[in-house]
Amino acid sequence: MVKFSIAIKTHRRPGGKKDYLPDTLDNLERAGVPEEIVQLSIGEGKTLHQNAQNAIRMAGEADCDYAIVLEDDLDFCNNFLDSLERWLQDFSVEHTQMYVLGANYAQIQMVHERQGDGAWAYPVGGFYGAQALVWRKRDALQLAEWLGPDPDYNGTKTHGHDLKHKKWGKKLGIDYFTASVPCMVQHIGEQSGIGNRFFQFPWGGREWSYKRKAA
Repeated sequence: MVKFSIAIKTHRRPGGKKDYLPDTLDNLERAGVPEEIVQLSIGEGKTLHQNAQNAIRMAGEADCDYAIVLEDDLDFCNNFLDSLERWLQDFSVEHTQMYVLGANYAQIQMVHERQGDGAWAYPVGGFYGAQALVWRKRDALQLAEWLGPDPDYNGTKTHGHDLKHKKWGKKLGIDYFTASVPCMVQHIGEQSGIGNRFFQFPWGGREWSYKRKAA
């Protein structure tokens, strides 16, 4: 049985904005995720980049085969970890890779309409968003080390953590990340903590779960 660990990046939203973390934790419970594998990386006293790096490190250091890092404003498909395990059995690779469970691209829906449930080769050069990411344990630890304890993106520490993943992928010669089709998570954070515009993913829904293609 595959072992997963989960770290959630969270922080207090300024200006009285809604805190979505309780909803996210409730959604994880509803989706069948045991609370003992979930850790919180709390942003108080850390930059956005430091908190994200810390979450990757925490997830990678846990007893796991795969490390999952989530943002704190998400909903999840039914039997989330079982779905993810089945999907990884179909689409995981041995070489270094990042698996993306929420991608804000129309190609996800287009691939789903043509081929049904599966995966999309997500061009590394077009990657953005870090709502729900998965790595093998070794790759999470390597990424955390590469980011270092005080990362930034082109000199800023308040934006661009997701774009650091793009740089990491390019440095390793990865042309495509692997995204789930449809998405396994949904973004619910209508009030962004860093001023981003609200968006939602083409996801399977709360009742959907992934069934193996190669069984």
